Amino acid sequence: MSTGCRVRVTGLLAGYADGFRADLAARGCAAGSAGRNLRTMAHVSWWMQDRGLSAGQLSMARLEEFVQARRREGYRHALSVRVVMPLVSYLRGAGVAAVPGEPAGGGALDFLAGRYGGYLVSERAVTAPVAGRYTRLAREFLAACGQPGGPGLGGLPAAWVTDYVAARCRGRPPGSAKFVITALRSLLRFLFLAGHARGQLAGLYGLESLTIGWLAGELAMSKAGIYGHFGSKQALQLETIRYARAKFLHDVVTPAGAVPDGVPRLWAMCAALLDYSAETGLHGGDFWVTVFHEYASRGGPVRDAVEATMNWWMRQLEELVSAGIRLEQLAPCDPAQAAFEIQALLGAGSHQYRLRRQPEAIARARTAVLQRLETLRAPQFPALAPA
Repeated sequence: MSTGCRVRVTGLLAGYADGFRADLAARGCAAGSAGRNLRTMAHVSWWMQDRGLSAGQLSMARLEEFVQARRREGYRHALSVRVVMPLVSYLRGAGVAAVPGEPAGGGALDFLAGRYGGYLVSERAVTAPVAGRYTRLAREFLAACGQPGGPGLGGLPAAWVTDYVAARCRGRPPGSAKFVITALRSLLRFLFLAGHARGQLAGLYGLESLTIGWLAGELAMSKAGIYGHFGSKQALQLETIRYARAKFLHDVVTPAGAVPDGVPRLWAMCAALLDYSAETGLHGGDFWVTVFHEYASRGGPVRDAVEATMNWWMRQLEELVSAGIRLEQLAPCDPAQAAFEIQALLGAGSHQYRLRRQPEAIARARTAVLQRLETLRAPQFPALAPA
């Protein structure tokens, strides 16, 4: 996103403006589109504060009220809930907005179907009734995958998907069959982005390995169908980055928010990241380690999105170090330098774990970060316990 976007957000959501700005950049938004989204955020912020609402009360019902208020006041843009969904998506990823996903029942199937329902509402701005119909078809598909003799999700052969779709559409009217195909394409797209349908490719070989042709083959779709969802290879790459970042927020940053501010939260976030780095696939540190190196010397929107993610992460570390100093948990120091050193230790642990296949590298990195925080600790603050 161009640095020419100067929209200022005040009020209730002001503290989330920089994060939303970076998220829009990671999506590859042009300056004009980013500006419109930030102006919408500014209006939502003012509207909620005027009504005495908290950020956690940003629900679908509140969004409907907001849109109706704009219509009454004569505004000509942001007149539907769909327009506000990029903001809601970001706030949900940050653990703020209370817009619910599809309720999940017991078991892995219902959990995954529930995540898919939430994705449809928050990421794709699908209405609740349509999302419910998509989710019912998704449950049927996932149940078939998990039956004895079924392919599971790890392999999911294209021929099996084609046979399943043909069987489901047999005897249906054309309109009904088209809906089934559209819904299953949407589910397969989600499974790919969520790392369930061979999404490990980007983590192992980099974003350049993701192509429209490869994805079409994996998901049993035509290239034209993939273009209909993504539009280009670059859009596919940017969508993958956006999903990986949202997953990182959910798995690493948001849980640490429940820990007291400053050093305890910083340590919890570092420990969570090291556990995260030991995973494999799109959700693991392998993805970010790969793409950081892949795009370090390149230019263009994908490189900008990767850089924006690293800049955002470094700000998280710096802000927590600054909070530690302010709360007298750490002795006075340069927050940027401390954040740089902590990230260097985290990165070294991930590299040693991957490149040299050293299982103990994660534990060594954890010890190194803990020792660095100990050297910065203020005398009156108790020592941290290993996580």
